[in-house]
Amino acid sequence: MNWLNLDLCHFLMASSGESVRSFIIFLLVNRDVAAINSQKNNKIIRRLPRICLSKNDISRVNIFTFVFASLFIKIFAFNFHTSEETLKKITEIISKKEKGVYLRFGDGDVLLANGQDDSYQKNNFCLKHEMREAFALNGPNVLKCLPLGCTEYGGLEEGMFEGNHAAPFEWCANIVSLAAPLWNGEMKDVYSMTALAHTATNHASFCLHFLKFLKESSCTLFVGNAEIPPFIVELLFGHECQCVLAPPRNSYTEIDRIEQECLAKVANVKGYKIIITSMGCSGRALQKRLWNRLDDVFLFDFGSLMDALCGWNTRQWIELVHFNSQEFIHLLEKELRDCSSNLKGQIRIICTSAIIPEHYEMRREEYTRSLQRLKNYPYELYVFEACHRSSPPFLEKLTPHVFYSNVNNPSLRNKGVNEAASLIEGFKYYRFNDEDMIVKLTGRYHLFNDHFLKIIESHPEGDVFVKGDKNHLRSHEKIFSGCFAMRHRFFKQMLAEMDLVKMEKEMIDIEKEIAHFIQQLEDQGAHVVYVDKLGVAANIGNACPPVVTYW
Repeated sequence: MNWLNLDLCHFLMASSGESVRSFIIFLLVNRDVAAINSQKNNKIIRRLPRICLSKNDISRVNIFTFVFASLFIKIFAFNFHTSEETLKKITEIISKKEKGVYLRFGDGDVLLANGQDDSYQKNNFCLKHEMREAFALNGPNVLKCLPLGCTEYGGLEEGMFEGNHAAPFEWCANIVSLAAPLWNGEMKDVYSMTALAHTATNHASFCLHFLKFLKESSCTLFVGNAEIPPFIVELLFGHECQCVLAPPRNSYTEIDRIEQECLAKVANVKGYKIIITSMGCSGRALQKRLWNRLDDVFLFDFGSLMDALCGWNTRQWIELVHFNSQEFIHLLEKELRDCSSNLKGQIRIICTSAIIPEHYEMRREEYTRSLQRLKNYPYELYVFEACHRSSPPFLEKLTPHVFYSNVNNPSLRNKGVNEAASLIEGFKYYRFNDEDMIVKLTGRYHLFNDHFLKIIESHPEGDVFVKGDKNHLRSHEKIFSGCFAMRHRFFKQMLAEMDLVKMEKEMIDIEKEIAHFIQQLEDQGAHVVYVDKLGVAANIGNACPPVVTYW
């Protein structure tokens, strides 16, 4: 074996047929331990699991030889990540809002990339080319999967059995040998393609926790089988998740239309986006296209658990484990509906600011003092700045969550219009949970105690918190807009219904618009909590020396 070299290794990877199989058998039977242990030939041995041996070939090699080769497969093969490891990695990427993709390559994808048909998708030249491009994607957050449910590759997990994600080593080795030439580099990490399905049946609490995290992360777009019931999509991803429908079979025939609809729907979504696909093997081609067109995105393929939730026995495992879709949906509803049973979401403090040249130093000092005080409270603090980043920047030193909307129009007379426009853009960027409680505070105002925040905490049933009383609100048709709180879904609805052009043209106060919306909510059954004191102070007239007003 001393004559073996890396050129031969490349030849083996690019070749096929009986001659190569015979050579591998010769290599195994006539092994030289010293040569195998050499650094050069270790690289060749690492390629051995990627060469396909038939059952007849293996029978021609004695058991000792096969066990010997298996040891090197275990030692030198890629790192396979289990179901839970895979979902944890996805959670980590999304939590950091990093670009990433979960590519669930199965045996069907491997077949299509090699010019053969899948059970739900007929092959064609273009799909074969695109599938190969998808296999070739690389990067730190490109999670490529293969169905390797065998002990030798580390993919056989507790609870797996034949027909339920487990597979013989020979079958898995065949998958690897077909996939490796498409990998566009060394196979270092391979992830579980059955992560959701396996945890759903063997560690349901872990699966539910991940699905809860996914929903709370605000999914932007769902691209999937048109026959999936809408209530399943809304339960999993929220009612604000947009949808693009795909054919139940051969969805690649409409891939161009699907791609264009996806791009159109996310065109106005600023900030981080999560796009879910559930459209079979063609979904990997779509993921590849979107990966090349979008930034600030995670592309997640949902997998066969979606079919199981719909009650479709499209996969063998669904029937073999007696998956009860109704029971699991009940657990989902209990876990995911509103994503919380107590406060119904998190309290988030949003400070609006506009760092304009006039009175710059005074405003910078007021913003700094206000944010420093807010940092003492145990809530996430955000700043929606309507202008450009100041030079030198100072807001980032006070909170990591600063969004520059750049929408401030100094020619507008109605300053409330600028604030509303900045809030609209900020909510698009951060995509908070619908049930989060948004405490809106004008950045120059100071929340000098936590009285208002404690009231919000003690009334988890509340949808709106505002200073005053019901009679005052309806008689004056105005509220104090410098500090109030409203559930995120209502806040977005209110902003969407504001006619900003009319507000500017007719000089309609934003305080009046908010009061009118709150009246409508209350009439429709929303719970409005009126408070007598806010614990807020401000120098509202930019007076020098300051003239402080308290609320």
